Amino acid sequence: MKNSKNLKWGLAMAMAISALSLAGVGCNSGGALESEGVAFSGAGGPLLSREEADRVEMRTIQTVAKELAAKNKVPEYKVSIDQIKADPRIEKMGFEKNQIDSRLNMAVDADFESMPPLPNLRGFKKLDFNDKNSKALNFSIMKMPDPNPQGGPQTPTYVDFKTMYEGKKMELLQLKIIQTMPAPPAEKGKPAPPPQKQEQVVYYGPVMREEADKQIADAKKQGNLEVEIIKTWPATFYTNDKGRLALVVEGGFANIHRATAPPIQVYEVDPKSMNDLQSELSKNTAMRMPRPRAVIVAAAR
Repeated sequence: MKNSKNLKWGLAMAMAISALSLAGVGCNSGGALESEGVAFSGAGGPLLSREEADRVEMRTIQTVAKELAAKNKVPEYKVSIDQIKADPRIEKMGFEKNQIDSRLNMAVDADFESMPPLPNLRGFKKLDFNDKNSKALNFSIMKMPDPNPQGGPQTPTYVDFKTMYEGKKMELLQLKIIQTMPAPPAEKGKPAPPPQKQEQVVYYGPVMREEADKQIADAKKQGNLEVEIIKTWPATFYTNDKGRLALVVEGGFANIHRATAPPIQVYEVDPKSMNDLQSELSKNTAMRMPRPRAVIVAAAR
């Protein structure tokens, strides 16, 4: 995905998390997913979708709140975030200090009945790029052209999934991002204060490793960002007999809901048809295009 806008968005968002401390997404100090007292739905079989991991975490937080309410004989809404935060199960989740309150508030107010069904990952198996009968390999992926030096609109083209991803290393990266902030103005008669540094640990991916390396290199060129790769986990594409796709992080990583990644979208139409439709679209802007389907992000249990 050379010069992919999605990938630029992905790492840009990771950097924004470092700079702006977005709540509850992508950041973690190393804690593990806790599911004490909360059963997994089993929707994914041996695979854990990002959505299910997120709900398990929120249900655990709600369970803590309910237990504290029962113990103190008060309505659940009178249990404070500080009380919930002090529970050992919450401490083990490893939230960043500047994000935990927002995450807990979001979780205690979550209405699970109004949420969409979890992705069904039963029956998924590793994608064989040599399988001539695989439906997914001939699905289309949008490929953006190289930047136009003269500016102006650019027309995307479409390639098949096999061409885009065969042989590519997919990984989840744990990054330490240090941003140097401008020093505040010096007070009269006092020495200038040193520049302030803000540090965050983020999970970026799963993404194509070669593209992640390019984005990290570009980020470092800004001059005020230091990016260190702490750890990586391999990721593998899975599919089912309908051609649905999932990108699965392996190696024992449970906090898949904490990862920030650019979405991968596929069109369940062959590339020739998509490119023909794209040409027609330039003449008839009211024409509809096939609906893209997002690749499910998951982790191996």
